[in-house]
Amino acid sequence: PHNATSFFTNQEMKPLGAGLKLVRGYFQSVRPSLGRVLVNVDITAGILWTEGPLLDVVMTYARNNMRKRDIHDLKNLSDFDVAALNRYLKGVRVTTRHLPGLRGKEIFRFDALGADKIKLEEDGRTVERYFLDMYNIKLQHPSICCVWLSRRAALPLEMCIIQAGQLYKRKLSRDDPIRSDILAFSTRRPEQRISTIVNGLGDLMYDSSDYMRRAGLRVATQPVTFEARKLEMARVVYKSGPQASQPFMHDVNGGAWNLRSRQFVQGATLRTWAIINLCPGGGRGAMARPQVQQFVTMLVRSMRDCGMRVEMDQPEIHDLVNTGRIEEVRRERPYSIVPDQAFRTAFITFIDRICSTRVKHWGDIVTGTATQLLLVDKVVKANPQYCANVAMKMNLKLSGTNHLPAGEPITFIGSAPCMVMGADTSHPGPGDGDKPSISALATSVDEHATVYVTTVRVQERRVEIIADLQEMWAVSQFQKYQSAIHKRNNIAPQRIIFYRDGVSEGQFAEVCATEVQAIRDAFITMKLPQPKITFMVVGKKHHVRFFPERQNADKTGNAPAGLVVDTDVAHPHEWDFYLQSHAGLLGTSRPMHVSVVADDNRFTADQIQELTFALTHNFPRATRTVSIPTPVYHADIACGRANIHFDPIPSGIGLTGLAAYKQAFKQVHPKLATVSPFMQGQQNNAQQPLSEHVLDVAYERN
Repeated sequence: PHNATSFFTNQEMKPLGAGLKLVRGYFQSVRPSLGRVLVNVDITAGILWTEGPLLDVVMTYARNNMRKRDIHDLKNLSDFDVAALNRYLKGVRVTTRHLPGLRGKEIFRFDALGADKIKLEEDGRTVERYFLDMYNIKLQHPSICCVWLSRRAALPLEMCIIQAGQLYKRKLSRDDPIRSDILAFSTRRPEQRISTIVNGLGDLMYDSSDYMRRAGLRVATQPVTFEARKLEMARVVYKSGPQASQPFMHDVNGGAWNLRSRQFVQGATLRTWAIINLCPGGGRGAMARPQVQQFVTMLVRSMRDCGMRVEMDQPEIHDLVNTGRIEEVRRERPYSIVPDQAFRTAFITFIDRICSTRVKHWGDIVTGTATQLLLVDKVVKANPQYCANVAMKMNLKLSGTNHLPAGEPITFIGSAPCMVMGADTSHPGPGDGDKPSISALATSVDEHATVYVTTVRVQERRVEIIADLQEMWAVSQFQKYQSAIHKRNNIAPQRIIFYRDGVSEGQFAEVCATEVQAIRDAFITMKLPQPKITFMVVGKKHHVRFFPERQNADKTGNAPAGLVVDTDVAHPHEWDFYLQSHAGLLGTSRPMHVSVVADDNRFTADQIQELTFALTHNFPRATRTVSIPTPVYHADIACGRANIHFDPIPSGIGLTGLAAYKQAFKQVHPKLATVSPFMQGQQNNAQQPLSEHVLDVAYERN
């Protein structure tokens, strides 16, 4: 099996269940570089359908996802269950037991009716009777659901066999448990990865290829070696204690720093909050009331240690077993859960197994209540470090500021009105029907490029160019911030630093020309002077890896954070570079690939690299440098969490066409969307309300 760039073997395999397995493969592509052509080879992983009875796969999936206990539960399926099977298995190619020599056909759809109910158009016989008459086959399960292989051919599940060698093509959600299996299977330390690549060159058979010999080409058997540079780390700013009047400049070593004995730059005030336990009880996967109270005590201590003010030591704890009733929480107990007089500063923490979409839709869209979702498996094992991580997220959602980056690049951003932006688009998978694409734009409004406003839009599926970029513009928020904090009225950005994610190399020119013009048109519409624009494309979905010599590696064997490569493997004619901004944790680190497409600001190569690296130090809920610039990170998170803007209905049910999706898309609740983080000023932080930008920035899974 193979796709456009990779092929897969069965030499290494891991079963996933429900008819799927993980297999190892090899990626290969040809890339131009300075003075030579390079072959980019890497190992990769693919998900394949396992050859076997379709009925077994359907039953396993039904047990895991549809709460079906045995095969008899496949009778009289609901529309919801049929839609779930269609999403999972539509398009999978199957062969048949009764005609084993015929070519396989793709599953067209499932049908709740059994073979004893579906009748042939020609003579009115049931499918069950047809198999008995034509093939002398008596079906064992004639009343369970059937599968259609075309508009005219329905077959019993027991007669179908999934064909071998098919790639699983559907897009995995961020919460899909398969992701953890893929991560474990794909994770390889640098020395293991490069060894597998070199040893696997024999499978690629370059030396024995007639095409290569006729063209007079030869591929070296050893990786390219070259020298690289390491950028200096920026510094980060915290408070050194509750009485400290001066900020503390924290050094960053190896791409990480420690929050111990430090406090947030601006600690928020938590006045009214509550805990809702969505998995009460005892045993695995549940949490009893005493455990919740013990966790709350630890969390409150951590929040105060980090510089937050907590006015309610003992929040009310409520058990809610049926997560389908989340929408009824405030209607049932409006004053004990969320007091109206303190609605803007109310905060609800949910302890849950996994229903983030419903919780976030209820809080961000329906009620306008800031929420923090905690997974029960993490909470039962909570320690001070985990609680400090939770405190970072809660401080942001209450308008606090965790830390600030420092250094020459950040000083440059603050030296003149400047907006740093990140944009991304995400697209539906091959089996997602007519679901649209999602675009997101994150824009900084402060002089540290730390405070961001984020907007999300629905647009035509599989269109990479952001359609509503001019409407998504956030200059008004920038001007409000400048007016409130710096008393500068009607200030227009003089510089735009734009990082764009998710663009293939063949679309660089088109995306740049269209989106840069949209920015200029926005300034023309607002009758503002034209800014100087630097437009860069950030890529992470590539297969370039760097393997340092032992004496230059970090403790994980990876290249150190700050490694930059802009010569030997860079493009010979375009301005690009690779930057590994983060320290390795698991496996082999992947650097970002930055292509500078337009530059009105006339940066030097060093300046643009140092600026990009500095912008990986200011992701607000981490004490590490991140793998891509913070504005791109925010835009990526917003794209991934766009489903919270829709009613939590089964994906694809009830919505058809772009217009329907746009109509169903709900904006953030006005009680959150209209509250600005800076309108109260910085003199009296105790009165600071929930913030628009913090909620948008926090559009991530937790």
